[in-house]
Amino acid sequence: MRVLIAADKFKGSLTGQQVAVAIEKGLRSASLNSLDSTSAKIDVHHCTVSDGGEGFLNAVATALPDAKRLNCSTVDPLDRPIETEFLFQSVERTAYVELAGASGYQCLRDDERDPSKTSTRGTGMVIRQAIKAGATTVYVGIGGSATNDGGIGIASALGYRFLDQHGLELKPIGRSLASIRTIKPPTTGTESVRFFVINDVNNPLFGPNGAAYVYAAQKGADAAMIQRLDAGLRNLDSCVKQDLGIDASHHPGAGAAGGSGYGLQVFLNATFCSGASFVLELAGVHQLLQSQLFDWIITGEGKLDHQTQSGKLIAEVARTGQQHNVPVVAFCGVSDLSLAETDELGLQAVLEIHNPKLRTVADSIANANCLLEQLVTDWVNQIGFER
Repeated sequence: MRVLIAADKFKGSLTGQQVAVAIEKGLRSASLNSLDSTSAKIDVHHCTVSDGGEGFLNAVATALPDAKRLNCSTVDPLDRPIETEFLFQSVERTAYVELAGASGYQCLRDDERDPSKTSTRGTGMVIRQAIKAGATTVYVGIGGSATNDGGIGIASALGYRFLDQHGLELKPIGRSLASIRTIKPPTTGTESVRFFVINDVNNPLFGPNGAAYVYAAQKGADAAMIQRLDAGLRNLDSCVKQDLGIDASHHPGAGAAGGSGYGLQVFLNATFCSGASFVLELAGVHQLLQSQLFDWIITGEGKLDHQTQSGKLIAEVARTGQQHNVPVVAFCGVSDLSLAETDELGLQAVLEIHNPKLRTVADSIANANCLLEQLVTDWVNQIGFER
């Protein structure tokens, strides 16, 4: 059996690398326990992937060994000093920035999550240092944010000013969005730098499918705050139209990372790229599948739901498998997908480590590593080693 592992993180439990290792251990365990030593031979190939969120830099670094990690000082979503890093290819003058590193939920304790108070300013500071290092092309992976500031934090770090009705400069946080009346661009901009947004969702900026209503609750917002944040994003859009002459709120992906997709587009003229497609292409997955025969592709993510069908990594891996006629199976913490939705995605099967009859969600998260390994072993024993 030849298997390609291309799995994402289990958010709050396992990194993408830990998921891949657990899957391989499960495969090896099944192989060792097989009575048929001939059919039990197994060849595993790893592909480090990401949808643009946490783990984006690791995926890029694996695919581009010439990209150096550069440390930099910045601030977290609550404006506290932290250290993070970005990748830089000096010959190509290209930088890769992971928004989650400075503005992600993992920078905060659970009780600190509040998208009315958080900002992407730290990510903007990283971008500024990447440009200072010589980058003329910057790729920004924007998944996993703890923010809902419409990208004004990033913009403020690069010279934009957001003023209230009295002409006073506002702090670039979610709560300030509703108070913006005037946007002042920097006198010296970033016109010579090309920006690309690496993104995995297609939400518009505001409305029932927008940044606040779909994502703010998981960032700590209650129903009343969600309404205020959505109204603030609408106000930001009105000000952008008024002062910058740009209408981009309905662009697919504008609502990604609390509106950071929108901010990068309107303030930095960024181009959107599918995170999953970008990383799979960078990792050479298509070339690998064209040059070598695989029996299975195994992918995974913490939770599968309706968002999985909107550009998430697993959907792209499934499409890739279909293109190369290789069946794809997905392992996850929990799945809300129906059998019809699983088929629609092109997945051969979806297997969950969480079983509500046996354990709590907390127990599944705490023991995700061993549960995933055992689930993979059980799956192989069920299907056998031959496709």
